[in-house]
Amino acid sequence: MTTLDIELPGADLEMWALAERGRLLLELGLAQGKSRSVQLLEEYANISEVLASMDGTHNDNRQRNNGIYYTSFALAKVLVNESINARGSSDGTLLEPCVGGGAFLFAWIDATVSCPNPSADDLRQILARCFIADNDKLALKSLLQVIPHYLKARYGEAVNFPLENVFEGDSLLEASGGSFRVRDFRSFFKQPDGFDFVITNPPYLSLKKDRRQGPRASSVIDEIYSQVKSSVSFRFLEGTVNLHKLFTEAILDYWVSDSGVAGLLVPRSLLTDVRTSKLRRHLLEGFCIGPILQLREGNDYFKSVGQALSAFAAVKGKPTASISFGEIDDLKSRIVPSSVVPISTYERISTGMALFDLGKEEMTFIEHLARFTVIREHSEIVNLRGELDMSLDREFISDQDTGLRLVQGANVKKFGLGEPRKFVRPDFLARPKGRWVGVHRLACQQISNWNQTTRMKWTHVPPGYVLANSCNFLALRDDLIVAPAIDDIFYLLGLLNSDLMNRRFRLLSPNNHVSNTEIGSFPVGNVGHANRWEISRLAMELTESYTEASSQSLNRTVEENFGIPTLSPIPPVV
Repeated sequence: MTTLDIELPGADLEMWALAERGRLLLELGLAQGKSRSVQLLEEYANISEVLASMDGTHNDNRQRNNGIYYTSFALAKVLVNESINARGSSDGTLLEPCVGGGAFLFAWIDATVSCPNPSADDLRQILARCFIADNDKLALKSLLQVIPHYLKARYGEAVNFPLENVFEGDSLLEASGGSFRVRDFRSFFKQPDGFDFVITNPPYLSLKKDRRQGPRASSVIDEIYSQVKSSVSFRFLEGTVNLHKLFTEAILDYWVSDSGVAGLLVPRSLLTDVRTSKLRRHLLEGFCIGPILQLREGNDYFKSVGQALSAFAAVKGKPTASISFGEIDDLKSRIVPSSVVPISTYERISTGMALFDLGKEEMTFIEHLARFTVIREHSEIVNLRGELDMSLDREFISDQDTGLRLVQGANVKKFGLGEPRKFVRPDFLARPKGRWVGVHRLACQQISNWNQTTRMKWTHVPPGYVLANSCNFLALRDDLIVAPAIDDIFYLLGLLNSDLMNRRFRLLSPNNHVSNTEIGSFPVGNVGHANRWEISRLAMELTESYTEASSQSLNRTVEENFGIPTLSPIPPVV
């Protein structure tokens, strides 16, 4: 019976996972045909994911703390096929710098086998052009064990992966003269011109410390962050540093050859977030991006991942002329384009070149709104997240009336505020954000499910309320109000709760979150329009007593303010 010579502490779950992997290796050795071998490989990856999520102490989650989520083979096959099609040939070398369970490697092998019954030498030639890396020793060891079993089950030949084509360790950075630089895989693997294909799902890990992650995770983040900051390799660091951004830059600039292909499965924010605008523009100017597959938050491929994703292949050496989005053709394992938009259109609607999947009418609507200034351009508007963390600041929460009411996301309604049942101790106000508790604010829920018809739900929050971190808020700075400026918070409330703003948000928001970055991109309308005060009056009226008639009147007035025709009703999400 096939066994694994990996020693881990004798916890029941770990021993079960090891036994299951041994059983699956045995079944792979006995299996015949493509469908059964691929099914067993999926099961093997699932068991490997259980082990990857644990360490010997059970007090830490290795997988989460390293931002690792294994890719399904069905999705890996799509991205491999798109990458090969983008270059027009599968000839060349493959680098998988975050190989994990090997989904992209196996998909690559299957895509590059040129005959129904390849010989052992045929398979060795394919593997000789493949290079893999990972910092997870357990994952690498397991992968090297399963490769010959899969090849035997799938093609009738048990061939080992060449060990000289394997790197174990930090794929991203290496020490260099007292600082750090991007890992030089070209030298390590003796490929001076780079790799013809780099296809991967890079780790998603924010290098912003969170006290909830625990001391071990925080120390790991500290170490990586200090290495990144000491490096001169990265030119496009914006906002919160995340591993997926760093890996993307390393692939584009250091690993892929001058005419090679980058096949990437990345968070959708890489294509839309203002904090990735420099890296995105670099990608668009130096690579031709093929059809983009959009995967919503909680999709079938990554059900446990709270992040919308995008998959695409990009050829280095020429700029992107147009953007196309598409859906998966399951029979061909390809992305079928459903829309094509010239890149010049995205230039007009977004200074950050955010790439949204929009139809012609939707694009016209967004282009019109792009003529107006946005919240982040108005220094008099404060745009922040709620000041009290429900987990970390729980010692400040009280059931006794302290005079400071605590507002959570569930308390926030459209033009309404549910009566809070919890209170906050006054000493909490010493925090930097405490100053905003004493002013009038607008608040919205920080989580807004994408399948809701009404996603924009803002309310007025009077002084004396503390906002939990499940809320976002806007406030005004009196010292920065200089015409033309927003000097009436109810004008903003009317805009934000209008059908127009709700429609815009539903078109451009990729997931269930309402981020401060997204809020900063909301247009503020025609501040000098004659109906500005009517919008404010209607918002105050709706706050005091909501009626459908007043709501419709507000919507018409906001549309007049923006100078667009009356909008048709918002269709429900199917």
